[in-house]
Amino acid sequence: MVYDALLIENYDLQKQYLTWLFSNEQEIWFLYPKRYELFIESLSNLIQVTTNNVIEDDHHVILIQLLLLNIPEDILIDTTKKLPLNWQEILEVNHSVIVLESGFLEVPVENWYRWVENAIKRKDKTEGFEVYNNIEVKTRWEHTNDIATQRIELQWMNDNQESISLVIFIPVAQLYVETDKEMYIKEWLHLVEIYHSFSMQDVNTIPIDELVTKLSAIPDYFYRSASFYMINNQSPLFNTKLIYPEDPEFFINLLPGLDQLLQINLEDWISSFIKDNCNDSEEMLSLFSSIPIGDGLTFVNITKQLVILKEIKEDDILDWIIKEIKFSHNPVQKQRLLYYVLSSPDHIKKESIFEMIKKELANLLHYEKEKVDKNYRLYISLIQYAYSSMSINFRYDKYTEIQKIFWAYRYADQMLKEIIELNGPISVEEVIVILEGACTQNLSKELLKSRYPNSFEVCHPLNTNVWRTVIGGTLDILLKSKPLNSLKTILNPICNHLYQTATNNHLDIDRKEENTFSFFKKKNDLKTSFGENNIIRIIKLLNRFKESHEWIPDYVPEEQAFSVINQVIENNEKLADYSGYLINISSDLFSDHLTVYVKTLINNYELSCDGDFNDSLLQEIVVLSSLIVGLPVEERNQFSMILLEKLIDSLDKPIQESKVIFNLIYKLSVADTTKHGWSLYVELMESFLNTNTIFYEDSYTASIINGALEKAPLILRNRVQELRRNLKIL
Repeated sequence: MVYDALLIENYDLQKQYLTWLFSNEQEIWFLYPKRYELFIESLSNLIQVTTNNVIEDDHHVILIQLLLLNIPEDILIDTTKKLPLNWQEILEVNHSVIVLESGFLEVPVENWYRWVENAIKRKDKTEGFEVYNNIEVKTRWEHTNDIATQRIELQWMNDNQESISLVIFIPVAQLYVETDKEMYIKEWLHLVEIYHSFSMQDVNTIPIDELVTKLSAIPDYFYRSASFYMINNQSPLFNTKLIYPEDPEFFINLLPGLDQLLQINLEDWISSFIKDNCNDSEEMLSLFSSIPIGDGLTFVNITKQLVILKEIKEDDILDWIIKEIKFSHNPVQKQRLLYYVLSSPDHIKKESIFEMIKKELANLLHYEKEKVDKNYRLYISLIQYAYSSMSINFRYDKYTEIQKIFWAYRYADQMLKEIIELNGPISVEEVIVILEGACTQNLSKELLKSRYPNSFEVCHPLNTNVWRTVIGGTLDILLKSKPLNSLKTILNPICNHLYQTATNNHLDIDRKEENTFSFFKKKNDLKTSFGENNIIRIIKLLNRFKESHEWIPDYVPEEQAFSVINQVIENNEKLADYSGYLINISSDLFSDHLTVYVKTLINNYELSCDGDFNDSLLQEIVVLSSLIVGLPVEERNQFSMILLEKLIDSLDKPIQESKVIFNLIYKLSVADTTKHGWSLYVELMESFLNTNTIFYEDSYTASIINGALEKAPLILRNRVQELRRNLKIL
C-alpha cells in the first residue's frame, strides 16, 4: 500500500493518501505489533532497493524523497534503523535536487538557490521567470521586513496544463545570495534582531540549517512564522512540522518544575514559582491568566503576590487587565481577568469598566451554535490540535499529562493572538476545519491507547469544548464573584436563554451530553473552573435574581439517571429506547448510590436474543458495556464477567460470534491500560475459552487478539502464553 503512494506524483494527494493509510493502520499496529514490524521491514527494503539503483533510476529517488516527507517521524526513525548507515548519503550525493512539493517539480539545488537570489534582487513583489526542463516558472519575492514571513511565490503549469501555485517560506533567504554577499548578510542580521541577536561570525561559522533550528526555538519567531503559514496555506492539510514545535525543549523553560506541580500544594507551587522566575511582571500575568491552573480566585492571589513582592503596583495591574480584556480573544484569559475586575465593587463603579463587563459577558455567554464567537472556536481547535500533535510525536511521550495540558493552552493562546493580528487570506472558519480534520486523524491513536475518558482532567484538551470551556468557565467566575445585582439586567435574559437551550431536548448543541454529568468524581486536580454541571450553575445564577417563591427547582443529574434506570428495571423496558442517554451518563463516574442501580440493571437485564446475533443485541451490549466502564474499578471485573456470561449463554453458537465477543472483551478491559485492565482482559479471555475451543481460519482476527496479548504486562506472561496456545496462534 505504501508502494501505491509512490505512484501518486503529487505531494498533496500523496500526503492525503498516506495520512489516511497511517491513521487506519495505527489502530491495527497497536493491537498487533508484529504487523507493524513487517511494515517497517517492507518500507526499509523499498527505500534500500531504490538507493541501490539511484544511478539507473534517478526519478524514482524523487518519489522516495516525497514519500519520506510524508511519513510520520516516529515511523521514519524505526525505518531508518533497518537501513545501511550510508543510505541518506547515497540519496544526497547522487541526487542533489529540490522537490517543489505541490506540483512535483524537480529543480537542481544550484538552480534553486539562483532562483531565490534572482527573486530577492528584483524589487519586492516584482515578478520574474525561470526556466528548467522546458518548464517556465513565475517567481516573486514577498519581503515583509520580517524574516518569519518572508517568502518566494512560484507558479507554473504541470503536464496536464493545470496551474500550480506554491509559497515557500525562507527565513534565511538572504544568506543564499552569492553576489554582494556581505550586504545581504547585514540586511538579514538587521531583520533578525527583533527575535535574536546573531553576529557576522555566527553566520560565517554556523551552518544555515542550524541557524534555522535556532530560530525555530525562539517562541516569538516560531509563533509568528507558524501562524502566518497557517493563514496563507492553500492546501487542505497543514504541515505539522511548520506549525507545532517538534522538540519539547521549546516548552521546557515556560514553566520550570511543572512536572512536580501535583506533588505539593498548588498555592505553594505558584508562590515558589513566582519568587524564582518573576523577571517580567506583565509576562507573568499573561502566563497565569492564559493557562488552566486554579480558578479566578487563584489568579487574584497571584496578582497580590506580585504586589507584595513589589514587582508591580495594584493600579498598574488594573490598567493592564482592562487593556488585555479589550484586545484578548482567549476566553479562558478573559474569564480570569473579568473575575479580577468583579472581585472588587470599586472596579465596577466606573461606568467605562461596567460597560466593558456587560459587553464581554454577553459575548462569552451568547450560546447559539451558529453565533458562537469564531475566535473562541478557533481557540478550542488550537488547544486540541496542540495536544494531538504531541500525541503522535514520540519526543513528547516522556512528559507528563500536566505538562502537555499547559503547553497546549499556552500554544493556543499565542497562536490565537498572531492569527488574529495577521489576518490572512484563509478565513478563521477554514483554519478551524483543517485543524479539526487533523485532530480527528491524530487522536485516533491517542484515544485507542488512552485511559477511560473520565480519568482525564476536566480541563484536558480532549475535554475542551465551547459548552464547558467558554460557557462553563464564565458561569463559574460569576458564581464566585461578589453580588451581581448591578448586572441583573444583562445576566437575567442571557441565563434564561442558556437555560432554555440546555434543557430543550430538541436542540442539537455541541457536547450537550455534559448536562447529564454530575461531575462528582471528575478529575480536577488543577482546581480549574470547568468541573461542574452547567445547568446547575445556570439555575444558581437565575435564582440569585428571583424572589424565593419564583426559584427554579434544583437540578440533580443523578435523580434523572435514577428515574431512567428504575424505569428500565421495573417496567422491563428495552435499553434501545434509552441508549443515547445511558451511554452519555456512563462517560461520568457514577456515585455510590447510582452504582447500586446500575449493578441491579446489569444483573437483571435479559438480552434480546433468540440464539443468533442481531442489531438489537449489539445495541444492548454497547449500552451495558458502556455502563460497566462507568463503574468503580473494583466493580468492573465482576460485572464484565456477568455481561460476558450473559452473552455466551444467549448465543447458540458463540464460536461463530467470536469476533463480537472479543471486541466486547477488549472494550470492557483494555481501554484501561493499567495492570488491572490487562488482568481483566486475560480473565475474560480465559473464561470464554474454558468452554469454547477455537481454531482460527481468520488469521486477521487471530492477529488482533495476539497483538493485544503481547501488550499485556510481564506479570501475566504465563497466563498469556496459555491463552495463545488455546487460541492456536503461537
